[in-house]
Amino acid sequence: MADNFQGKDVVVLQPSDALIPVKFSTPVCTTASANDGSIPYGDTVASAIVTAYASDNTVVTTELIESSSVGSNIVTVVFNYPSTTGEGTYRVKIVVTTANGVDIEFDFNRIYAKDN
Repeated sequence: MADNFQGKDVVVLQPSDALIPVKFSTPVCTTASANDGSIPYGDTVASAIVTAYASDNTVVTTELIESSSVGSNIVTVVFNYPSTTGEGTYRVKIVVTTANGVDIEFDFNRIYAKDN
């Protein structure tokens, strides 16, 4: 699934799941006046902060996320099944900082932990 993620998909984690990488692409606008990308024309993603939340807005980053990294304007988040908090609905907030110092927030609300 990690290589085929299209943005409309869901992430389903089961109790035996660990180290599941999902890549979030942040394409650059094609021109200075275009509105066809996630980050401004001529910029790149320098860093990203990823925070995970349970459905009640409790922060569960250390429970759900093993690691995250940035490369070539792609943020890779490595998920684990949240063994302490367990079955439920989760979301992640990804705040990227571009090389030009622009902070952009992305929310992904379709992470499900299921025991079956």
